[in-house]
Parts: sequence; C-alpha cells; structure tokens
Amino acid sequence: MGSHKTWGAMQAVPRRSGTQYGQGIGNTSAYMVSGYPFITGSTTMKGTSEMEIKFPYVTKRIVIINRSDEEIRVHFSPKGKPIDTTTAGSNNVIGNLHYITLDTTEDSMDMQVKVDRMYVSGDASSAAHTSFQIFAELTSIPTGSLGALYANTSDTDGVGWPGLSD
Repeated sequence: MGSHKTWGAMQAVPRRSGTQYGQGIGNTSAYMVSGYPFITGSTTMKGTSEMEIKFPYVTKRIVIINRSDEEIRVHFSPKGKPIDTTTAGSNNVIGNLHYITLDTTEDSMDMQVKVDRMYVSGDASSAAHTSFQIFAELTSIPTGSLGALYANTSDTDGVGWPGLSD
C-alpha cells in the first residue's frame, strides 16, 4: 500500500519550491489599501522650462493642480529634448500632443496611474513663473518594478512609455 497524507483544515498547503510572493507591480493588494501621502509643487518654475517629479515608490493616484494663470502641461516622458549625442531621435512629447494642459488657476486633474515619475512643463508662450501642486498616493512597491514598462520598442530614443513614439 502506498503512503497517503491527509491535510487537516488548519494545515497550510505547501508551496512550490522557489515561489515567492511579495510586493510587485502586479500585486493587487498594494492598490486596494490607502496610499502613503506624497505632496510637492513649485512656485518658481519658468513657463519655458520642465520639471521632473520622481516618486519614491510606485504611485496609485496623482492629483495635480495648476496654481497660476499660466498654462502647464502634464506628461510622462520628457519633452522634445535629445537624450544624448549618440541617440538618433528625441522624444517629441509636445509636437505629438502627448500631454494634458491645465490652463487656468485651480484647474486640476486626478489620475489613477502607476508611475515612478512625471513631468510638468510650461507652454513656452510666456517666461512668467508657473505654480502647481501635486498630491500622490504611493504604494509600497519599489520604483524598480516599473523597469519593463519603460521599454518602448517603437521609440527611437529609448525613453518613455509604450504608445509615445517620436
């Protein structure tokens, strides 16, 4: 007769060897709980410049509020600058309209997105200072988990998100 093992109701089911469960980009529970607060902003960004906001963990939600009379643009790749001298193209976010404009004081946008960075730029029609505030809910997922999302095969400069090509 062969050996037969019976599992009681309170016994754990053994996991396969090498299987690890933990925080990661596909971990649903990290998005079901309240996020850790992150607040930043600027009152000194010139209307012709761009600011990169890097988050310490992957976001769950981002709210951005325009606090000036000048337009601001919100995007997830840097605007049309060459990345380095060895790269053939540039990431033409502005030319291809891959941004959202917040055009008046108190204009805001609430996004449920998982990113580790975002960009805010002026519309370049004025050298006046723009002002904005950002509130983000952060997960406990390390930003390195997003590495594969930045690989955009249709983007010649190697920077940006899928769907944002030159």
